[in-house]
Amino acid sequence: MTALTRTAAVVYPYSTGLSLGAALRARGWAAVAIVPADPRARGMPDLSPRLNGDHWDRILTDPGDLGQLTARLGAVGAVLPGDESAVTLAERLAARLGLPGNDPRSSAVRTDKAAMQRALAAAGVRHPVTVRVGSLRDARHAAQGIGWPVVVKPGHSASSVGVT
Repeated sequence: MTALTRTAAVVYPYSTGLSLGAALRARGWAAVAIVPADPRARGMPDLSPRLNGDHWDRILTDPGDLGQLTARLGAVGAVLPGDESAVTLAERLAARLGLPGNDPRSSAVRTDKAAMQRALAAAGVRHPVTVRVGSLRDARHAAQGIGWPVVVKPGHSASSVGVT
């Protein structure tokens, strides 16, 4: 790997992803943080105050267009998701750049709870019963069928955001 490609992009470095810049730099990599244009629209806080310039070589704002983001990013040797909400974009970006990574066509099995459960079932892996519902009434009906207690979680979320 050349010095040019010994750069890693971290898409949406939230949660523990905030530590990736320092960890990458400690291992001799340049680190680029890619942040959403409007973090509040994604249900995330503004990262600006927490992104330490000592840990990141560059901070790019996602323009919302993969081609533009790729052009602004330049040569990198790795793309990492900074949290669960970044998986889809990180996989698409890595594929666009010709870097190793998961197939973006299968991102749902890593981000969508119902798709995860279907993939586990298809592979014969034991997993909790999961039911996708669209209303409180449907959730109550599903819980009665499954049995209490139940966990209610958004279909696509990061960490424990929205868990009840």
